[in-house]
Amino acid sequence: YEAEMVATYHEWMQDPEILELTGSEPLTLEAEVEMQANWRQLETNLTFIILDVARPADPALGALGEGGAMAGDVNVFFNSDHDEETGVDESAGNAIAVSASASTGRRGPNYAVGEVEGQRESSRL
Repeated sequence: YEAEMVATYHEWMQDPEILELTGSEPLTLEAEVEMQANWRQLETNLTFIILDVARPADPALGALGEGGAMAGDVNVFFNSDHDEETGVDESAGNAIAVSASASTGRRGPNYAVGEVEGQRESSRL
């Protein structure tokens, strides 16, 4: 999720249906720019933008848009916990995928927001 993508992402996040599906609140463009910059620094969150190769490249994205137009995103969240009783460090995470672009038809399994959760114990790695 690069700075050049914020304007399109912000447009998506003004859609009441997407806000409801993602449990999000609308932000100003300035707040979205700040959030994108902050997320780039975090080790616990990752955002990937999905490009639709069936749609024309978006010139506003420059070289980033050569793979197609923005169609959705995948957010990955990580957290860790240390179990005092067992001495085991556990890591867990979840990923949320959203097909946001109406012109992509919001087709496929991600339309209604897909969520995947995983957990692992560091002692098993």
